[in-house]
Amino acid sequence: MPDYKNIAELPAASSVGASDLLVISQGGVAKKATPAQLPGGSGGSAVSPTVAITKSGKVTTITITDVNGVHTATINDGMDGVSPSVSISKSGKVTTISITDATGVHTATINDGEDGAGLPEVTVADNGKFARVVGGEWAAVDLPAAEEASF
Repeated sequence: MPDYKNIAELPAASSVGASDLLVISQGGVAKKATPAQLPGGSGGSAVSPTVAITKSGKVTTITITDVNGVHTATINDGMDGVSPSVSISKSGKVTTISITDATGVHTATINDGEDGAGLPEVTVADNGKFARVVGGEWAAVDLPAAEEASF
């Protein structure tokens, strides 16, 4: 082996085996090391991981190849998805809500309530008044002065 004075003069290695001795520069000082001493070093060849994804019918396969070999995972598709739709219609005093999903159409009907029964008619003369039950019926009345009372 020639006597090299500078680590930069060393030829590049074509491959590295587990029993090879490496010369490294650490902090400006030439030192020897084995592949196992290097971070992630196993003494074998370096392998960049690869990922492949394939789909056949409703099955997706993910294949990862790394320094430890080939690893696969298969994923089965779920059920076919259906986005539900909603429609609302009104006829007279009946509102119908229809929801269509994967199992079909579902409906609900809502009847309007009574037309404000029991409340007094409102006029300009009622400005500043409040609705209050008087004698069992709604009436527009003035609010009395608070005089130490809370409303």
